[in-house]
Amino acid sequence: MPGPPKTPTSQLARRGSWLAKTRDGEPETIAGLPAMPPGLTPTQIEIWDHYTALLSPVGCIGQQDGLTLYRLVIAADVYVRNATKLAEEDDMIQPEDGRKRMYKNPRMSLLLEWAAELTKLERAFGLSPASRAGLSIEKPPEIMGKIT
Repeated sequence: MPGPPKTPTSQLARRGSWLAKTRDGEPETIAGLPAMPPGLTPTQIEIWDHYTALLSPVGCIGQQDGLTLYRLVIAADVYVRNATKLAEEDDMIQPEDGRKRMYKNPRMSLLLEWAAELTKLERAFGLSPASRAGLSIEKPPEIMGKIT
């Protein structure tokens, strides 16, 4: 669907928009963090904790987001592991058969693919400057009166 994403109905209702009354059936976010899936490596657990710490305070994650967060964790883990290995290798590789022609390290292509996947998933959670600009969250009531 072209154009900007739809504004959530709950947000429209808070604004007093007439459009909120024309929509129904929009799913609600289930408050709380998703359960950490079993079988994560220690590094993946660190990544999981990192992302939940970033997303939880701003309300950009709910219990139903576990699978998407899991994919984000896996993509970040694979990206970091390959970036670390690539830093230890050359970007260009010379064939072992003695030919003079050099070719791109295959890990570079893999890294670029995972970077693209990681970027998509981070955007879904509002973890890029551009995607954050499109987010809006409800401020807790105790803060509302203090904001000038």
